[in-house]
Amino acid sequence: MHRWIKNTSRPLREHFRVSDERWNHLVGRLRLQLDAPRPDFYDEVVWTFLLALTYAGGGWDGVRKLESILSGSSVEPGVRHPIWLEALPMPPRKQEGNTNVDLAIGAIAGRAEKEGGIAYDPDSGSSVTFCEMKWYSDISKNVTHDQHRNQLSRVIENAVAFQDNGQRVDRVTVTLVTPRIFVDTEPKSRLYHYKVEEYRRNPAILLTEWKRSYEQMPKRSQSDWTYPDEDRLRDLLESRFKLRHLSFEELFENAPESAFTPLLADFLEGSNGSLVRYGRKPSA
Repeated sequence: MHRWIKNTSRPLREHFRVSDERWNHLVGRLRLQLDAPRPDFYDEVVWTFLLALTYAGGGWDGVRKLESILSGSSVEPGVRHPIWLEALPMPPRKQEGNTNVDLAIGAIAGRAEKEGGIAYDPDSGSSVTFCEMKWYSDISKNVTHDQHRNQLSRVIENAVAFQDNGQRVDRVTVTLVTPRIFVDTEPKSRLYHYKVEEYRRNPAILLTEWKRSYEQMPKRSQSDWTYPDEDRLRDLLESRFKLRHLSFEELFENAPESAFTPLLADFLEGSNGSLVRYGRKPSA
């Protein structure tokens, strides 16, 4: 697998937006597992990288398929939206640092002033998908300025406020990706189980959460970036926002066939012990 990534790095990188330093870090992190495999591998950063590689191995058709599955919407033929790993949208709150979006795809451009920074690109479409990737970990609830704030709510706020020079994204999807054992299961064992259910049932709850923390964390407002007004947020959340929960396994199972496919199958066989314990065989 490492040799394949090295030999195809140039065409692969065409489908990604990630710095050389970060690419080398991800390849090195994967190499550690390849050299000293653990039968139950839970590094969600590497799983996200592998997922992106699996679809990028299918060329732009594969990347379009990834965007379609993650967003739950069709993607027009010919669209070329690269995969952003660990992307940093402009923070919507003055006292909050950049939110690290594990994987982002859609109408996105880079922000020159920030390594890994992203902004809305209206010239390449009207929708974006932000993904939060978890393996065994839960969404974080440790926030400095607002003890009621949780990681999923924060990612969603970043997504619905996504913009560039006053132009705002029109359609937003936030997709949580976890192992299949945590998707639509009872009894619930993670905080994200409850928050996904709550936000889907009544997206207006998000507005209530955000408004509660405006005093502790004021809304960002500057010459080229303004926090959306409440009417716009409400309209987007009720009409043009989707919150999805998918599994890594489902995404791997639907990936395009490529030279990477048998390499991935070998990796899954030796590294996906969680599925074996729960009576499921790893799937290529």
